Amino acid sequence: LNKWTKFADLQQLIELQLKRKTKENIVKIELKIPDHTVNAGVNIKFEGEVVIRNKKHPVNGDVRYTLCGNCSKMSGQYFEGILQLRNPKPRVINYISRRLAEDPSRGATKIEKIKNGFDYYLTSNKFLMQLSSELKRRFPCRYKFSRELFSQDKLTSKELFRVNILIKILDYEVGDRIKLEDDLYV
Repeated sequence: LNKWTKFADLQQLIELQLKRKTKENIVKIELKIPDHTVNAGVNIKFEGEVVIRNKKHPVNGDVRYTLCGNCSKMSGQYFEGILQLRNPKPRVINYISRRLAEDPSRGATKIEKIKNGFDYYLTSNKFLMQLSSELKRRFPCRYKFSRELFSQDKLTSKELFRVNILIKILDYEVGDRIKLEDDLYV
């Protein structure tokens, strides 16, 4: 097939593909799939028979388990940027967790707990910029952006940067009164 396909049962996947590729109605499919572990890098060979119009036809094929680009990024230590969250409040952490859960393909490959916060190693700079912008709008914080050249695309020669964004949550909330020297701010 040479196509990314997500599936729960290999037998059903092969049967579905055989039915799609055969122009005639398949009456019966019998497959012999060896026992195997489902991990990236595993290759298996299967064989069997397909019955079309009461005539048996042999079938065989190869299945190679691998990971799509997004899944391979998530399974390794790959990251494009770091969200450095300092002085986090539970509702900020919950907000970040919800956003990461919405689309696991652009999530965190590692979350590091440090003395006064967390470092989120994210697989997408675009998502990192979007998330940090949302945090700035929703929570009172200090924001600091930096980037560092870490590679160059071999095909396009485009420079690739690692982005670090520091979000330091402030100790006050919207509506709090703050007194600096003799002045009162709302």
